[in-house]
Amino acid sequence: MNEYGYPVTGISSANTNLTLTLAARPQGYKIPHYEVSYGATPTGGRLLVAVGGTTVFSTDITAAGPGPRNPYWVFPADVAVVFTVLAGGAGIISRLNVTVI
Repeated sequence: MNEYGYPVTGISSANTNLTLTLAARPQGYKIPHYEVSYGATPTGGRLLVAVGGTTVFSTDITAAGPGPRNPYWVFPADVAVVFTVLAGGAGIISRLNVTVI
């Protein structure tokens, strides 16, 4: 890892939730950037972020294609951070790329 962070990426199977888990660590996490996309227009598309088991962010995703965001989230030490992209519908895959510092 360096001052610019490192990527954590995932791709789902068709019509399956995609989950990326950052294990608890003493220094916590900084997330300066993420991108989420579906292979086609999703039905019920949503990104959830949970910290220590509590959802702290939830947003609908209503279109296919990339949706880059630069939130610069800072998460506390010693708790896991879990990103979940909900299944997009029959035959639709999802992708998530998170930059971690």
